[in-house]
Amino acid sequence: MFWGLAFIALFGSLSHAFFMSGSDSNVYGRHKDSWGFTTDHKIYSHLVIPPWTRPFKIGYCTSWEWNTDRKYRDQRIAICKKFSKGKHECDSESGFCDTKCPFTNGSYPFWRLRNAADVPFLWAISTLQMYETPFSKRPLTTDPHKGYASSYFGPGFTPSNAFDNNEDTLWLSNGAAPPGMQWIGYEFDHPVYVGSVRLAAEADKPERAPSMIYVEASCEKYFKNFVTAWVINNPEREASKRFSVFSNAKFTTLGASGRLGPVGVGRHYSGMDHEGQVSLRKGVQLWKVPATGTYSIEAAGAAGGYDKFSVGANRFRGRGARVKGNFKLKKGELLKILVGQEGTNNPISGGAGGGGGTFILKEDNTPLIVAGGGGGVDKLKGDSPRCHGSINEDGNPGYGGSQFRGGSSGNGAEEGDNGYSGGGGAGLNSNGRNNKNFGGSRGTGGEGGKSFLAGGAGGRSNQNDVEGGFGGGGGPNGAGGGGGGGGGYSGGASGSRSNSCGGGGGSYNAGSDKSQQAGANNGAGYALVSLATAKTHLVP
Repeated sequence: MFWGLAFIALFGSLSHAFFMSGSDSNVYGRHKDSWGFTTDHKIYSHLVIPPWTRPFKIGYCTSWEWNTDRKYRDQRIAICKKFSKGKHECDSESGFCDTKCPFTNGSYPFWRLRNAADVPFLWAISTLQMYETPFSKRPLTTDPHKGYASSYFGPGFTPSNAFDNNEDTLWLSNGAAPPGMQWIGYEFDHPVYVGSVRLAAEADKPERAPSMIYVEASCEKYFKNFVTAWVINNPEREASKRFSVFSNAKFTTLGASGRLGPVGVGRHYSGMDHEGQVSLRKGVQLWKVPATGTYSIEAAGAAGGYDKFSVGANRFRGRGARVKGNFKLKKGELLKILVGQEGTNNPISGGAGGGGGTFILKEDNTPLIVAGGGGGVDKLKGDSPRCHGSINEDGNPGYGGSQFRGGSSGNGAEEGDNGYSGGGGAGLNSNGRNNKNFGGSRGTGGEGGKSFLAGGAGGRSNQNDVEGGFGGGGGPNGAGGGGGGGGGYSGGASGSRSNSCGGGGGSYNAGSDKSQQAGANNGAGYALVSLATAKTHLVP
């Protein structure tokens, strides 16, 4: 009698959707043995079910939950007296398996998917496969009986249905739930690193797929303590898709222009692999490496501006350099990314701003890769390679007029005269030269760009409010006299007189498998980071 009443109370608490899957006669008063909890341990010993049915879980009476779930304590005491006490998975009250989790390289023996938002529907999964990297072909989840879940939806909907590689079988959650209350997990024989997940819902009911899911790991089977490894964003609720911790990310100017950098990320990276992972510090984007491995990094410097008199307008402007290389990075390393912005145009007179360089540095300011920006023009009538971002570390000299020298060894361009020249492009370590009206020692003209270490602001013009681009681009005089130099690893030279340009900024590449092209980018700068190969984290 006790068990009949208990089951009426227990399963009466399940969601209405449960009863739609079968008649009441299949639920009420059914003896526990007929559910298979004690007859098929391969499947049901790995089931973690709601509090009202937890007594039927193997190891229930000795688990850590015994002391934490006070609400059901009296009921559990009575129930456990009727059962022989099973052993917990690790013979430990906490469920912590110290022999299974050495805490190395982000590897864990227990991984799960957990709903990250309210789920007002039955969460249905037909296929769930976990992989080591985005490129792995063979899933790590090879034994369907290793799956387990936080809720149970009645006979036939076992966690093994999600891991059996059969899309005709389903695991269903226990109805609607607030964030964190629904999860399905997998127990590995040893710690593994999960970098990719294939998730399939019912093909004809994609709306049952959650829009956001946490991928979490733990050394404890019941996830008393856990880490959130990454987040699956699925706003369109695609019914079948393979998601990766990271594939590639493009860093942009975030809509900013001119001499100062962006002030907010906004929704610019929405739906991308690095959504929610980027923060800003004075215009510099901060991003942590998501996984240990080899990354391909491509950076492009921004183009310089053009003026009212330039023949062909943006066809004859200083274009930014493009550089690319491979880098070995570790999970959690912080990268500083400054994306160069275009030098502004001058629609009123002669002389435009130099383009900003694009910089990617480690947290300690060790440069990985830098792409030089293009120089600003002044009534330029033809193309010159000196105007473009250089693939060499030194900044280019100017074209036309006095042809000043560019900066070298990571420093800004310093040479100038007493004329109306543009400001020098900045380098990594030092600013570009200022004319006397901006605190320099000689000349009347533009302001030099600021170095990466000094914040990377572009220079200002002497007249007509024309600016060098964020990333160290120099400001022009603004009414003839010369354009600004491009920012970069070393700054491009100040422009001098008409039919001229400031020099393009220099570039730097500490990677392997290098490629580079001078003057390849005719717009705003960018940085593209792609995971080439991920490090293996399996522990034998």
